Amino acid sequence: MPYVATGALFSADDKTTGRIEDRYVDFVFQPIRDTMGKVTGIFLQGTDVSERVAGEIALRLSEEALQQALSAGDGIGSWDWDVPNDRVTSDLRFARMYGVDPDRAQRGAPIDEFIRAIHPEDAGRVEATIARALASGGGFSSEYRLVQHDGSIRWVNAQGRAMLDEDGTPLRLPGVSIDITRRKANEARQAALIELADTLRDLAEPGAIAFAASRILARTLGVSRAGYGTIDREAETITVAHDWNAPGVDSIAGTLNFRDYGSYIDQLKAGDTVTVSDARTDPRTSATADALEQIHASSFINMPLLEQGQFVALVFVNHREPRDWSEDDIALMRDFAERVRVATERARAELALRKANDTLEEQVRLRTAELGEKEARLRAIFETSFGFQGLLTPDGLLIDANATSLAAAAVTLADVQGRPYWDAPWFARTPGMSDTIREAIPRVADGEVVRQEVLLDLPVGGWRWFDLVMRPIRDASGRVMGIAPEASETTERRMAEEALRQSQKLEAMGQLTGGVAHDFNNLLTPIIGSLDLLQRRGIGGEREQRLVQGGLQSAERAKMLVQRLLAFARRQPLQPQPVDVGQVIGAMRDLVASSSGPRVRLEVAIADALPAAIAEVNQLEMALLNLAVNARDAMPDGGTLTMGADAVTIRSGDDQVGPGRYVRVSVSDTGSGMDAATLARAIEPFFSTKGIGKGTGLGLSMVHGLTSQLGGGLRIDSRVGLGTTVEMLLPVAETSIAAPSAPTADVAGPRASGRVLLVDDEDVVRVATADMLVELGYQVTEAESGQAALDIMGQQDFDLLVSDHMMPGMAGTDLARIAVARCPALRVLIISGYAEVESVAPDLARLTKPFRTADLGEAITALGGDRPD
Repeated sequence: MPYVATGALFSADDKTTGRIEDRYVDFVFQPIRDTMGKVTGIFLQGTDVSERVAGEIALRLSEEALQQALSAGDGIGSWDWDVPNDRVTSDLRFARMYGVDPDRAQRGAPIDEFIRAIHPEDAGRVEATIARALASGGGFSSEYRLVQHDGSIRWVNAQGRAMLDEDGTPLRLPGVSIDITRRKANEARQAALIELADTLRDLAEPGAIAFAASRILARTLGVSRAGYGTIDREAETITVAHDWNAPGVDSIAGTLNFRDYGSYIDQLKAGDTVTVSDARTDPRTSATADALEQIHASSFINMPLLEQGQFVALVFVNHREPRDWSEDDIALMRDFAERVRVATERARAELALRKANDTLEEQVRLRTAELGEKEARLRAIFETSFGFQGLLTPDGLLIDANATSLAAAAVTLADVQGRPYWDAPWFARTPGMSDTIREAIPRVADGEVVRQEVLLDLPVGGWRWFDLVMRPIRDASGRVMGIAPEASETTERRMAEEALRQSQKLEAMGQLTGGVAHDFNNLLTPIIGSLDLLQRRGIGGEREQRLVQGGLQSAERAKMLVQRLLAFARRQPLQPQPVDVGQVIGAMRDLVASSSGPRVRLEVAIADALPAAIAEVNQLEMALLNLAVNARDAMPDGGTLTMGADAVTIRSGDDQVGPGRYVRVSVSDTGSGMDAATLARAIEPFFSTKGIGKGTGLGLSMVHGLTSQLGGGLRIDSRVGLGTTVEMLLPVAETSIAAPSAPTADVAGPRASGRVLLVDDEDVVRVATADMLVELGYQVTEAESGQAALDIMGQQDFDLLVSDHMMPGMAGTDLARIAVARCPALRVLIISGYAEVESVAPDLARLTKPFRTADLGEAITALGGDRPD
């Protein structure tokens, strides 16, 4: 039998160049026999397979780069379902999401093992969506819940695309699942705040307010108990009038002593929130863990409420099992606590007002005894109502107003009685409001009910939202004898609704800008490609070449703008890798100093032993330069710009990132700073305070999108007159920074050769790309669609397929699968406007638009083909 040694590495002595070069060779050793079968010699044959091995190495590195990009965020997992064999293979992240053994998932498991993890209420809908995708060969997209081993719920967004053979039989369904639990939790919490605002508006009794808020808070956080209690600071006790309890959990209503349940009362007195994840391991509660477990409070959050610096009330949540509380949980409790405090104070004030009005009611009864008992009761209700109520003549003169209305305007009835309602102090401070009321009065006098939501600047309380209703009052004959205005405050509900709208607006703008950037990349590809070819060929004289160079520079600036749009939309193609952030900042020091000008002092503070961060050097440099320019512009009269980096550990997560180790990259200035309204809009795309023509408004949105795509987050702290600090939180790299390879001389090689099938539905993009391929030395055949390309392949053989991804009818990935199945030796390069992670197959090489001839040549060379000159 012959002996074969495949891919052996050896050093060959090149006699013509005097160099020793490593090559990969396949050796075959074959015995030579005589007529008697005796071995008389050995035949040795060696075949150079260096190019093939290089291609395999490049493919492996590409696959590793993709896995590294996915691992930048723990919430993204990929799968590939072999439909005929019912075999799903996935990465570790996907296996963990669906509770499947990782080793089994990597080897392949039936689809039912993954379907079992889907929440029973969602499973039927998801299976129907999958069935439609397999039947049509279209995309699969669905949001649903996964039930984890510990009973918790994880939300995912699954995206995939079915691949069919020529007769329509499903072959594969690859895709990705993205963890959207945090987004769903934020939406649920915003909805909870809206529900709370609507509920509290209709309640006037402190106990009912506390119970309603506890019920909503407990349901949103999924805890065993929630409640509200008043504090006796000296006795160190809490009195709980009402609490909400899950089934099987007893109420703790009554008076409890804090010392019986832990040693944290001093923290509460100081105004600090107390968070305990496990009563048995926390030193403040380990001695009283048995007592806490008896009341189903193995973990809890106690949030104190202060009045004039004194600890007077407590909002609490308990859970029967140990639980790690997140910053989101604490933030939601803080919002609930503030609203409960305001509503409870309002209820107490109403009760006090009712008590104070007992005397007033008696006086009213005596003064209006002739009106009878019914009229007296109506008067008492009118006087003690928390709503703003009044009584007008049909022509709009104020006859009466209740105590709540008068208190908001800081006036007495005598001050406003007999005056036109539109001139009353409730409307005088709000521009245009007096005219609105004046115009509405005649309509109500004609019998119409006028209702509108208005924003009023009140003498007491400032700007507040109200639902204002004016109703006609009729006598027995139906004639309008008066007008009854009533206003109910809606400020809290409006604030919660606005927060939810802002979140949805940013999501929608991200999708819009991603699509716009994709279209711009298609437009820029022929522009950059054509100008690059004119420059390479040296067409025209010196003046024409200057014009070409100017056009290229403008196109490159447009390309950078598109990258910012893609960064905001989180759709830019990244190649994350371990990066020495300190070295990047040091290398940019001179550039930042020169661009900041002599009036700005630059300081750099890099922590010792700084770990490597997951980032992309070019994008990180762009982000730092954007932040430095913003800092410079905020200091027109000079100041200090500080760039720094250190390592931080976040244990319980915050509003921006989850628990883990991060490299914190900060850029600070001592400039004008931002007010709260400006800070709230700082990361919105196209929002700028620099004036027309002085900024794109994409700097901070690009930085925000970049850090999010890398699995990190962005923090902004700003104070008017004190300056601004922007912090990028980048995940710490698990691997060390690769040593840079030694530079090699650019040795000119032969022009590339071979036959290329080019597919693109955009004529101008296809023509420009074809010119680049011809420039590189290839013979090019063009096709305008995937089906046209398959028809051509049936008549000719090709060495390389270069295809656009997003095309009508057949996507580039689908075309590539069919083409490679027909011709396994065919090399494939997919061209895309941005990284569509939900539809581009991870094992196909990809080149991002726009690109130059050299970029195209390098991408083809990486496939293992001929090297273009």
